[in-house]
Amino acid sequence: MFKEHGWDVRYLGPNLPLQHAIYYANKSKPDMICISVTVSHNLKLLPEYLHALELLDQNFTILIGSRLSEKYNLEKFLTNRTKIVRDLSEMTSIITNEVAHSLR
Repeated sequence: MFKEHGWDVRYLGPNLPLQHAIYYANKSKPDMICISVTVSHNLKLLPEYLHALELLDQNFTILIGSRLSEKYNLEKFLTNRTKIVRDLSEMTSIITNEVAHSLR
């Protein structure tokens, strides 16, 4: 979906260790990092990942995508740099708005 809107995408796969995420964020200087949480037992790792990524001296947005957002309160993970994506139309809106914003 990101590629369809002209984004340069790097898929790092599932179960990426935090240190690898930090390494690639430092190396590639992304505009956005997307985290997908599909299994409830991985929710306990989310605060650690978000905190570590937000400590990096970079200006990127973190998207949390999860079908678990209907069952669990993910709002508690929100910061000024994070957004929760609940469905495909919300993702499309975020992607197109971010592209428009970066073109200004």
